[in-house]
Amino acid sequence: MDLLRVAEGDRIKMHVPLHFLNEATCPGVKAGGQVSHTMSDVEVICAAKDLPEYIEVDLGSMNVGDIVHLSDLKLPEGLALVAFSHGGDQAEHDTAVVSIHAPRGGAVEGEEGGEATE
Repeated sequence: MDLLRVAEGDRIKMHVPLHFLNEATCPGVKAGGQVSHTMSDVEVICAAKDLPEYIEVDLGSMNVGDIVHLSDLKLPEGLALVAFSHGGDQAEHDTAVVSIHAPRGGAVEGEEGGEATE
């Protein structure tokens, strides 16, 4: 076990897990899409007192083809993503977090894969 002593105002760098909400009920999944999680946590910088237990990612309005990027995350006040603290172009570091894509083979809900008869 590693213990780290920090003062209330000290800024720390930590990994915070992502909690994905409404995954099974979003329009994209109902239409037959599949969810791909690219990240399960993000590295943040914040004051020790502002460190959240997790960050919520709401998929409730996502459709097939939609992607949530780091810049789309709703962060609590005082939190900054390490990926954006390196300077340069933010778009260069704006990684995908989760996406909904059509299943392989292009099958969509309502299509049935029956056997051919001859």
